[in-house]
Amino acid sequence: GSGWAPAPGTNDQKDYAPGPLFDTTYYKRVVTPTDTLSRDTSGVVSIYVHDTISNNVLSPDEIICWDVQPDSMTGTVPIGGDGMFYYYSWENRTGAGGWASLPGSTSAGYRHPAGLQETTYFRRKVTSGACTHYSDSLTVQVLDTISGNQITDDQLICQHTRADSLFGGALSGGDNTYVYSWQLKIGFDSWIEQGTDMDFYPGILDTAITHRYRRVASSGGPAQDACLDTSNVIAIQVHPEIFNNLLEPMDTLVCEGTDPGSIRPAMDIGGGDGMVYAYHWEESLDQSVWTPSTDGNEAVYVPAPLSDTTWFRRIVHSGECWDTSSAAFYNVHPKILNNLVTNHDTVCYNTQPMPFTQDGSPVGGGIGTYTYGWKSRSGTSVWENAGGVNDQAGYQATSLTDTTYYSRIVESGVCIDTSNILAVVVQNDIGNNIINGGFPTAEACENIGDSITGTGSLVLTGGDETVYAFRWERFNTGAQSWEDAPQDNSPNTDSTYITDDLTVRSYYRRHVRSGACHDVTDSVALNVNPRPTIVLQPVDHLVECYDGITPVMFDIPVQLTGTPPFVVLYNKTAGDSAGSSVTSGGIFTVPLYTASITDYAITITGLIDGNICSSYKDDIPAATPTARISRKPEPALLLEADSAISPTATGWWSAVNPGFGFADSTSIETEMSTTFPEGQDKAETILRWSELNGSCTVESSDTLVVLYEEPDPAAVRSLDSTLYFAPHTPLWADAPTAGQGTWTHESGTAQMDQNDIHNPNVLVSFGDTDLDNPDENIFRWEVSNVICPVTSQTIRIERRDIAQYTAFSPNYDGINDHFILDGLDHADEFTMRIFTRQGVIIHSIEKKPGVDFTEDHWWDGRLDGGDEAADGTYFYVLEVKYAGQTYQYKGYVELVRPKQ
Repeated sequence: GSGWAPAPGTNDQKDYAPGPLFDTTYYKRVVTPTDTLSRDTSGVVSIYVHDTISNNVLSPDEIICWDVQPDSMTGTVPIGGDGMFYYYSWENRTGAGGWASLPGSTSAGYRHPAGLQETTYFRRKVTSGACTHYSDSLTVQVLDTISGNQITDDQLICQHTRADSLFGGALSGGDNTYVYSWQLKIGFDSWIEQGTDMDFYPGILDTAITHRYRRVASSGGPAQDACLDTSNVIAIQVHPEIFNNLLEPMDTLVCEGTDPGSIRPAMDIGGGDGMVYAYHWEESLDQSVWTPSTDGNEAVYVPAPLSDTTWFRRIVHSGECWDTSSAAFYNVHPKILNNLVTNHDTVCYNTQPMPFTQDGSPVGGGIGTYTYGWKSRSGTSVWENAGGVNDQAGYQATSLTDTTYYSRIVESGVCIDTSNILAVVVQNDIGNNIINGGFPTAEACENIGDSITGTGSLVLTGGDETVYAFRWERFNTGAQSWEDAPQDNSPNTDSTYITDDLTVRSYYRRHVRSGACHDVTDSVALNVNPRPTIVLQPVDHLVECYDGITPVMFDIPVQLTGTPPFVVLYNKTAGDSAGSSVTSGGIFTVPLYTASITDYAITITGLIDGNICSSYKDDIPAATPTARISRKPEPALLLEADSAISPTATGWWSAVNPGFGFADSTSIETEMSTTFPEGQDKAETILRWSELNGSCTVESSDTLVVLYEEPDPAAVRSLDSTLYFAPHTPLWADAPTAGQGTWTHESGTAQMDQNDIHNPNVLVSFGDTDLDNPDENIFRWEVSNVICPVTSQTIRIERRDIAQYTAFSPNYDGINDHFILDGLDHADEFTMRIFTRQGVIIHSIEKKPGVDFTEDHWWDGRLDGGDEAADGTYFYVLEVKYAGQTYQYKGYVELVRPKQ
């Protein structure tokens, strides 16, 4: 609004710098030449001055937790600038760092897009017209996250019991000042506030359901809620209390030492974890002191037999719940004592036993009063009431026909006791007590004790079936009574009896006792007979030849008295006793034998007649008839031993054909020998053994004998060997010196001509195909000559593929100078190409069909041009043809020329 005035400050220069301006101001420049003759005034430059921006105030400062997005930041509406348009941009910094622009923050307000992890400062830049203003900074304080908010522990409790306290760990983070909120959740209900202390005490829980707890901790900010942290959730599982722990029976009367039965659940048990129930039984004699029951860990308890009145209870454990049942009562009566009876007895058939009575002290126990009942059984029958009066303490049985057992039942209170078992063994009457075969009479010889047999082939029965006692009696005709039989010749207590020496007719009988039984036989009468006699009549000396088959019969005349038939007892030689029967007439016959020549003297030793009576010794004749018996020779030839055996005479060997000799021609065992004719390996002759014995004629026996020459041991001249790519090979063996040699093929696939197997030199073939397949063969050369020992020797021939060697040294020292593959000499044709590692062929070898394999088909380490190949590794490809088949090979070889 004022007029033009010189600009303040230095204003006489080409350029001008205005100072601070407080109002809109206009400038122009007036240029005056030095000659001042003319001047020029520029256009007007306007500098508009806006008011300073103010009222750029931000709010509020904020406290947040780590990595939490802060609230929106707002500021007052600014004034100043051009008064119309205001442009905003927001900046932040952390710690002592510089301010940095926040991308996209062009609004009057600002919300940081992400959580902050450290305290951060914000300011707002306001631009309007030519003015710019920065607000004071707004602080967003970032607190550390609350940590350590862990609570312990899960619990398992029973309904109506107190849960353990819940403890939380010491916290860190936030502003180190904390507010707590314990919360409870039951089922699907919402979380309910429970307490605000650091720890929590749930107390007694009455609802059988799982209670879940957690602790919420907060810290920082005016409301102490800048940082929040929720702990882990712990569960307190509340099991329902155990129910239906009821028992049956509850009141039981039992006898001491008897099975009391089982104590069972009265109802199905419930509560606890509902799945697993553990049981523990206890017992008491007075309901004040309880002790664990033996093996009491099942739902049902079976007590052992009891000796005292006892109470039982059951403790049930399931989950965290325990319950103790009411006690089951067992009232125990003392067991019955001294229920012992006597007597055991053994009786014979249809006999009454002794009475049964109490054995020892009276019956005791029970309730002091007793009832009795006697039981009996026989064999395998069941027990039943004994016959007659059976309800008294004692008992008398009737006459018995079978073994019977008895026992006494005593009852008192709830106690029942069965006594020991009494056995009345009933034995059968003694049977088969027979003497002399049941015949009433028997024959005896004068002045000899006669044997009276017992039961004979029959077996005594009855009694105890095991032990039988005997007693023999003889009838005294003078006293007309029976008395113990004399024991002159045998005891009178054996089953068989030998009488005293008899001269008159006598009577005997036998008593038998066994167990409780007794029996006596009918009597037997013994008639006494006189002794027989013998007188020898004259007889000539006998000379005869024995043919080895029919004995020589020597008839001797005698005169006999007594009851026929007779048996004459005699000895032919010392210790050679025999007998000859004479039914009638006066001759007894003696059969005579011999192995060579034997002299006999016949001695009569006794005579027995038809009554089995023997002659007196003094009546035996002393004379001895004599005889000489010679054995007719009978040779026997044993070919296996090349010997003849004849035990009866003098003999000798001879051969019908000439050329045979004997080591000892008169020995029954000898060796025979001969010389084999040229070109023959066997010799034969008729072999004869001749014998002469006493006055008998000469006897001889012939047999054909064949002798075979024993060949030398088999010998194979070929050696075990390995052949490469060979289609065939010869086998060599020594020709046999006698007999025949034979080749056999024991293993492998090679073949040989079966018409040539006896040839010591035979050719074997491996075939014309598959020569690259390995084939191991075993051959055997065996030499034999009929019965001579067989000898043999084996040889192993192995056919392999072409041998591919991997190195040679062509330094002309005569050792390994050429690269030769064993087996190529068998090929019809082959081609080998040798090349370098780079594939350059340096040498080729070719064998044409029909061309012999020579040194020209070896590689001497030279190139095709004749120069020596360098040391190193070379490769080759080989194609081989044989019998129309083609075989391919490839490999490598090291060429090394050692320094000389």
